[in-house]
Amino acid sequence: MTRAGVRLASHDFGGDGLSVLLLHGLAGHADEWAQTASWLTARCRVVALDARGHGRSERFPGDVSRDAQVSDAAFVVEQLSLQPVVVVGQSIGGLTALSLAARRPELVRGVVLVDASPPSGGEGVEEAVNAAAGALREWPASFDSRSEAEAFFAERFGAGLAAEAWASGLDLVGNRWQPRFDVEVMAQTLREAIAVPSWEEWDSITCPALVVRAGNGMVEPETAKEMTERLPMAQLVEIDDAGHDLHLDRPDEWRGALTCFLDSIDGLHGSTLDGAAEEEPLDGGNTHAEVVRVGDTVRRPVGRWTPGAHALLRHLETRGFDGAPRVVGLDSQGRESLTFVPGTVVWPDHFDLVASDSALAGVATLIRTYHRTVGDFLAPNHFEWSDRGRDPSGRREILCHNDLAPWNLILRSDDGWAFIDWDTAAPGRLAWDLSWALMSFVPLWPDSNLGADETLHRISIFADAYGHSDVPDDVIAVAVERCRHEADSIERRGAAGEAPYATLLADGHAAAWHRTGRHIDTHMADWICALRDA
Repeated sequence: MTRAGVRLASHDFGGDGLSVLLLHGLAGHADEWAQTASWLTARCRVVALDARGHGRSERFPGDVSRDAQVSDAAFVVEQLSLQPVVVVGQSIGGLTALSLAARRPELVRGVVLVDASPPSGGEGVEEAVNAAAGALREWPASFDSRSEAEAFFAERFGAGLAAEAWASGLDLVGNRWQPRFDVEVMAQTLREAIAVPSWEEWDSITCPALVVRAGNGMVEPETAKEMTERLPMAQLVEIDDAGHDLHLDRPDEWRGALTCFLDSIDGLHGSTLDGAAEEEPLDGGNTHAEVVRVGDTVRRPVGRWTPGAHALLRHLETRGFDGAPRVVGLDSQGRESLTFVPGTVVWPDHFDLVASDSALAGVATLIRTYHRTVGDFLAPNHFEWSDRGRDPSGRREILCHNDLAPWNLILRSDDGWAFIDWDTAAPGRLAWDLSWALMSFVPLWPDSNLGADETLHRISIFADAYGHSDVPDDVIAVAVERCRHEADSIERRGAAGEAPYATLLADGHAAAWHRTGRHIDTHMADWICALRDA
């Protein structure tokens, strides 16, 4: 391909499905992505671009600016009909990916920065350029053999895949192996790339983003954290002990990170919002705002937890679990779009729907089915999760919903049950998730108006339907822990003025959770017996 008189080379690895464009770093080349493409083509159409001045593209282009690099990437996407594409960039390739996502959002479905971060420009540019150019000048002008080259790169970048990838970027000229780039062109390419301040572009990105930081790479932990804090749909994966070329240094961990990200955005595409459709505000819940119904969908703002929540919902869908909404995508306003679940919300006006033994057993069965279905969801470590109601223990026995309660339960129009508000999901203990459900559906509140015998009976019904042998022994004790944690969160965050906790604190919710904790603690022995005797 040729754009504006500059020859551009690319490697089309093939594959079907979601399109992925791979962009290498300084002095790299398209074929360094061969190992990534070897598994990625099973699910995606994969193309890697040799940046101008690199690989088989024009060796001495007159323009190596960021603008030119971004225009090249957009040109390739359009020429090969890859849009909307997931663009993956390592090092300065990540800067091209960043700017492409910001400037041409209609082309980009997701963006992945591999040990790359938005530069600030200013001081330090020339120092970085001189250091990089000096390192490249230490390379031999040529090598006697491919094996000699691999030995050299093994000392520089590590043996194995990294050495092989760097050696594969050499050209055989006569009987000598030579680099496919000019050092002065590389120096100017880096200078042009990092001299452009890019934080404003990062802030403007509207598609899902993944930041993969190498523990021994070039992106500081504070910078990576700031990136995810500033961009709601960004998630961070840190790979310890990985070098700057982490896709070559830690290929298995890299595969896991990229696979989980692709899973999380597989259903996020385009706009699902009909501009003429009316928006109906949805009431209910203490911690959600700006939730609206549009036709047969529900729209709400996204957060850093959204990619993980969507990956979870898609996992449940593929496993045939029908007790949750489905992911539709993102609308033109950047809001998440989920299917609307028609039916009746149990709380606050219809708790009678779960009053019968059969209804309570049905809810417990649904919860059991969820916990069993989520057991093979292997991606929690690769996502950021909400801290609302999250288990503080740090244990990761299961991916908890964290708010299995009547206010999130719907009796569907077809008489089945479904839970909503999955954005609170996060890893934790099984007892953490199950204790909340017991408290809420038996219920174990001090003002439940249940007699002692009826409370014991409903605990037994719940445990029998869930499978009493699967109920953790400490579930009642953890219920007390959850009450205290909830009260503490409301008091601490409410005192700081954080919404919606300030309102919850003013309305007495912290005191109510303290009372519930004391009430459960008082009856713990009897209720544990009811669980064991179920």
